[in-house]
Amino acid sequence: MPPPPEHRTDGVRFRGAIAAAGGAEFASGFGVGMGGLEGRLGVQINNLIGVYVQPHFSIGAGSVAGSTLSVVTGTAGVNGMVDFTFANRFFVGVGGGFGILNNPIGPDIGIRLGAYPVFGYGENGFTRKGLMVGVETRIYFLSDASSSLTVAQVLGTIGYEVF
Repeated sequence: MPPPPEHRTDGVRFRGAIAAAGGAEFASGFGVGMGGLEGRLGVQINNLIGVYVQPHFSIGAGSVAGSTLSVVTGTAGVNGMVDFTFANRFFVGVGGGFGILNNPIGPDIGIRLGAYPVFGYGENGFTRKGLMVGVETRIYFLSDASSSLTVAQVLGTIGYEVF
């Protein structure tokens, strides 16, 4: 009689997500409300470590501090991220990339943290999937021919993730 098939509890697999984001963008003299979308596409190496690219796009509007001047802004970029998932429920991700904020462009660093309050397992027994809620911060280091500017973006996120 042949032995029963091996039951795996971990392994390399696809990682992907889609999420809505909302929060604010801050720089010297202004802060604006932001809303947007992001995705994740990569590889979950094992239950602890995932590696992925994360494109993101957001738009927002607000006022310049101390004036009646209104600001409309947009942000687009992509980050390479490394993610650590603890106890199948909590994650911390770090990475860096490049962003465009209206016209200035420059590198950024990103940090994400959050949880999977509802998740289940895929047919293979170890792929996890479910609801993701989190907070992300991106710090952009922008420059053009005449100046440089540091911009911080803090966004709450909610979406569906396969990890």
